[in-house]
Amino acid sequence: MSQVTTYKCDKCKEESINSEDLKLTTIGVGVKSTAYGSSYHEKAFSLYDPLRREMEVCDSCLEKLGFVHKKVNEYKEMEQPYPTLENMVREIIREEIQNS
Repeated sequence: MSQVTTYKCDKCKEESINSEDLKLTTIGVGVKSTAYGSSYHEKAFSLYDPLRREMEVCDSCLEKLGFVHKKVNEYKEMEQPYPTLENMVREIIREEIQNS
């Protein structure tokens, strides 16, 4: 008997049997709870969630939710740098040598 593992995005419901085709990321909810034993800290932020409020989402849904931003490769045209004084002098000397 064989086992087949199906990977599924909890947001868009996309499924795949190959984990490389659908890369899932688990995101969870942090919970504010009362900290016990300290009068200085009224509320503490903890990533521990006993109700396990989390979901597994694919990369495209992760971007739609605002957790990651897709890097856009924009190639800007390189501006021609201004020639240096040294290069201008060299060019003038070359022109004078060629014309003589």
